[in-house]
This record gives sequence, C-alpha cells and structure tokens, in this order.
Amino acid sequence: MQNQSRLAQYLAVAQVLKPQGIAGELKLKPLTDDDERFFELKAVYLLVDGQYQKRTFHAVRVHNGFVYARLAGVTDRNVAETMRDVILYVDREHAAKLPRGRYFIVDLIGCTIYTKDGEEVGILRDIIQTGANDVYVIENGKKQWMLPALKSVLLDVNVEQGRIRVDESALLEVDQGAY
Repeated sequence: MQNQSRLAQYLAVAQVLKPQGIAGELKLKPLTDDDERFFELKAVYLLVDGQYQKRTFHAVRVHNGFVYARLAGVTDRNVAETMRDVILYVDREHAAKLPRGRYFIVDLIGCTIYTKDGEEVGILRDIIQTGANDVYVIENGKKQWMLPALKSVLLDVNVEQGRIRVDESALLEVDQGAY
C-alpha cells in the first residue's frame, strides 16, 4: 500500500516577479522544466493564511524563459503589485506527468538515504541543480555528504515510502563549514 500522505499535495510551478503593464498581467518565473505547460493550466493555487486558494489562470505568452499570465482577481497594476514574490501552485492531480525515474524535488527532500546493504546514511536535505546532474546533500546530524544523482548511484528510489537506496562508494563527505 502506498503512503500518499508523505507526498506534497501542492507543487510550486511559478513565482510572480512583477506586474507587466497596467492591466494586471503578471511576469512569472517558471519553477518547472516545461514552460509550455502553462498554456494547459486552467487554475493555480495561492497559499493564503495557511490555506490553498484556487484561482483561474490564463497563460498569455512565454518569452525568453518567462511566462506572462493573467490571474483571476488581478485586474490592474495596483493589485498586481501586491502579488510580487507570490508562489503559484498546482495540485498533484494537475501536476506534470514525469517519466519513469524522474521525481519532483519536493518529494525527494526528507527521504532517508540507505546504503545498498540497508545501513542508514542520513536524510536528503537539499538538491543542488548543477546543469549536468543534480547533487544530493545528505545530513545525519553529525556529518554531511554530497552524492551525484546518477542512475548508477541511485539504486532504488521510493518517494512514497521516503526511502532511497544508494551505492555508498559515491558519497563525498563534506566539511560542514565549507559552504
């Protein structure tokens, strides 16, 4: 049986950068790999006072890595100004479908890392996106390690159970004061 409760119900897809023009259009920084997916979104969620509120969403255009969009309730520049730095979310049902072997970062963070023999290493605390491959930052309270997120290193990933089994020969111990 899968434990869906450990997985985030809402996933961040964009951050509002600023108003665009005077009619309430917003300039967004996408937090996803696929800018084109914004044209398919009909609604997004805002986190307001600890509650997710659904809002109608219309992507107007994508240009130079940014999305320009309209959001229900944002009708002029003054309202758009209040939206700076707001994160837009989608619910898991409307999240992008990932290919086998790909995972949402939010689902990986907090997973327990184990060696191939089942020995607990620590908790995945951060993921550094380098461009070539992601690097996992693992902590156990006493030490910190970095691990390249390569298929040859990640032996088994089960985000539903919060467990990742790795080839420990790729672990690089990090001096915690180094960064």
